[in-house]
Amino acid sequence: MTELLARPPDAFTLNSAPLGVGRTSEVFVWSPGWVVKLFHAGYPLRQIEREASIARSLSDASCCDATAFRVPATGGIVAVAGRYGLLYQHAEGHPLVDALRRTGCASPLTRSGERLAELHRAVHRVHAGPHARLQRLPHQHATLRESIEAAPDLPPRLRAAALRALDALDLPEADETRLCHGDFHPANVLLCGEGTVSLIDWMAAERGRPTGDVARTCVLLRFGRTSAAHVITAREEAARREVHDAYLKRYFELALWSDGPARLGRWIPLAAAARLNEGIGNAERAALLPLVEQLISEE
Repeated sequence: MTELLARPPDAFTLNSAPLGVGRTSEVFVWSPGWVVKLFHAGYPLRQIEREASIARSLSDASCCDATAFRVPATGGIVAVAGRYGLLYQHAEGHPLVDALRRTGCASPLTRSGERLAELHRAVHRVHAGPHARLQRLPHQHATLRESIEAAPDLPPRLRAAALRALDALDLPEADETRLCHGDFHPANVLLCGEGTVSLIDWMAAERGRPTGDVARTCVLLRFGRTSAAHVITAREEAARREVHDAYLKRYFELALWSDGPARLGRWIPLAAAARLNEGIGNAERAALLPLVEQLISEE
């Protein structure tokens, strides 16, 4: 049974403005140097325990190159007003796009995409094999299969096609698996002082092939929404496209993937199919289904 930490500090209040809001949680200042990621009521405690375990593993400096990025330390699980929360060391920084705009960067969207690729590649340089803690992360193929099988709005013929496509991919050997973030997008990259970078929200971290993690990021950059009510305007769509294209171009360069588009094309439909299991809204669902349909046309 999870042992919860002491009650909130006297100064803590839910009436203050959150530092950030996501699909599953809100982030509030907890105490000097600490924030709480407070999950919405009803969010499974076992998922929070999993995130806490992952965060403890990744904040171990022996796993990751601290000169490339940092993972905020976690302080444990708390209960507040009928909701569970996870304490994190406060990474005082600004989300990637906002931070670059503050510097007066001439092309903040393009540079955001390039920087996103550079940091994502740094994550993928971490071999999961040598680290016992990272070996406990779920395997990419297993999580994809679980999501595809459980996706409620995936028609049976598309589910079957996605599972066949997944089975056709080569499984990496245990010592070949790399660290994958699982939810890598600009809002989860914080540029902090003195050139340091903190990567947050590792709850979907896994071990597997970088290509699958890149495909997931592409789907999020193009189609991801913060809520079912989120409407992507033409202006936002153009901005997303600029970040997406710059990200892919730079990642392909860094990874030396001369066959990048073809390599990625095998994974995009699978990432889209898995995303359908995340309680997304109708608009995003309508955008993703055609990507999964490609599996039928290619058979």
